[in-house]
Order: sequence, then structure tokens, then C-alpha cells
Amino acid sequence: LVARRALAPPPATGEWRTASAALSKSVDYSVFSAAVGSIYTDDDQVRLFRAVRSPDRPWLTPDDLSKLVWAVADTHTGLDFLKDPASEEFRLAYVESVVARILWGLSGFGTHRVTLQQWRRSQITEVLFQLDHESDINVITHFFSYNHFYVMWCLFSELDEDDDSELSKHDVERYGSHWLFPGVV
Repeated sequence: LVARRALAPPPATGEWRTASAALSKSVDYSVFSAAVGSIYTDDDQVRLFRAVRSPDRPWLTPDDLSKLVWAVADTHTGLDFLKDPASEEFRLAYVESVVARILWGLSGFGTHRVTLQQWRRSQITEVLFQLDHESDINVITHFFSYNHFYVMWCLFSELDEDDDSELSKHDVERYGSHWLFPGVV
């Protein structure tokens, strides 16, 4: 799917001796790759981060994350029902919600970028690898759960009285039967 492992595992200890002996005679690409590649390989998190981000920036933007989430939405079997043309509104809302969840979970409020350090501290890479092996999207609750999205969607729709897809101050004040203090809103 999205997070396939790109490089083979590093060579076993015995292969170093073979690589060293071969380097003293001639350099074959496979020997060179086995010897040097294992020293300079990035881990899965770094490779995935670099694959997702635009090459002109050292961080991820919402657009970069959106492409990643669209790839998941297009390929994960647990989201096949969203491919129905009648579900396009839900599909778009799902992608936007997951991007917002990833941004919030990795970089916090008000930041529209994710650094490599934030990416590495998160579980996003592991979650993407888990998605490769799990057909039920709801089993993996971090970021991509459709059930979580649907609860948010229903609550949002309930609060958005005028159906403009934006929550006004008045709409937010109604959340939880008006239990939010006006200063919070």
C-alpha cells in the first residue's frame, strides 16, 4: 500500500567479510550495496517522510498529508464503500478530517507543518504499516478510523444548523447543551 518497505534488511555479520574480500578485488554493485547500503540506510520513518513530503521543503504540509490520506482512501479495502460516487462528500470529509487529526496529533494546534522530528516521535509510520495488513480500517484507531471520523461528522452536522460546512460561534456554543463557557468559544 503506501508504506511498503523500500530497502532490504542489512546484511548479516558474515556478509561483511565477503563484502570486504570482494572489495579488495573488484567492486560489484550488489556487494557494494550490501556493504555500504547497510551503513547508510535511513529507517522506515525517514524514508516514508521523504517520500511523502515535497522535495522543496524540509517539512510536511497539509497538501503533502492530503496526498498520503487520499492514497489510503483509494487503496484500503476497508474504505471501498467510499468509492461510490454517492459517497464523494463523505470521502472528501474523511480525507480532510484525517489530515486534521494527523496535523493535530503530530504538530499540535495552529501549526500547518510536520517536521521530521515530529514524524519520528509519532506512531504514524507504524500505523501506515499496520494498514497494509489489516482489512478493517476501524481496528487501527490512530488517525484513520472511519468510525472516529463518522462520530465527528455526525456531531459537526448536528451543530452546523445552516449547513454551510462552517461552525459559527453560535453553533459551537450549542455543543454539549451550552456547557462551554463563552470565553472558551
